[in-house]
Amino acid sequence: MNDLKRFFEWLSQESGYKSKIDMRDIQSLRLNNQETRIIKMQKDLNYAPFDDCQAVIRNMPSNTLIQRRDRAIMALMFMTACRDRALSSLRIKHFDKYNDLITQDPTDVKTKNAKLIHTYLIKAVGDDIYDMFKNYYSELMNDYGFTDNAPLFPKTNMIQGHDLNFAPDGLTREFWTTASPIRKIFKQAFESMNLPYYPPHRIRKTLTDFAQKHCKTPEQFKAFSQNLGHESPLTTFTAYGKICVEKQGELIKGLGHKIDNSVLSQFTPQELLQALQGKV
Repeated sequence: MNDLKRFFEWLSQESGYKSKIDMRDIQSLRLNNQETRIIKMQKDLNYAPFDDCQAVIRNMPSNTLIQRRDRAIMALMFMTACRDRALSSLRIKHFDKYNDLITQDPTDVKTKNAKLIHTYLIKAVGDDIYDMFKNYYSELMNDYGFTDNAPLFPKTNMIQGHDLNFAPDGLTREFWTTASPIRKIFKQAFESMNLPYYPPHRIRKTLTDFAQKHCKTPEQFKAFSQNLGHESPLTTFTAYGKICVEKQGELIKGLGHKIDNSVLSQFTPQELLQALQGKV
């Protein structure tokens, strides 16, 4: 509807239309309150189960540098839940190997709203998955001489073979122009395990579910929220903390029984309020 309004606003200034279109009519192009509520209604967000993500990454081949790059992309996404556009624009210098820190500097990295985000690797998702990324990074630095401004995940180098067909041959020193190749890597990795495809952005929900189960204090969840680039845990709860209908049923049926030590069970009412307001 907004696009339609902008079209008529533009058209009303064009020759031959200025006297034909009344701006008051354009303003009537809007949804009523009920229609707006229906559109904004939050639906259940399907996301990749944690165990499936682990299995997919561990199943990925690693015989070539290209394959090790693809696996490292999946591993880093699983440890950080970086947005795919940010991942495609990361440089070698943005990873601090001593502190396991990814600095998403909007000067170079395509972050949402040009926000500076400090993201630590969550090694708890799997030591072997952590090693997959670290070994790939070391390989780029030590075996291929990648420097600070080189892409962390460079484009595939394509060469023309004797049969005149193009084939992959190692990596270039160039950045991807879009995040489409990363989404393609995700799709192929999940389909290779006969699993439904989940876009990279859904990993943010997977990791939030993991954090809700394993964070022991409000401060820990606040740190996780910042890791995603959120200024307040309330944003994390609202955007990715929605419980699916099936899980909702399980929790309701379990009322009155002892609950686990998840993040919410550790909050006092005052702490919960402070956490949601971003004060811890």
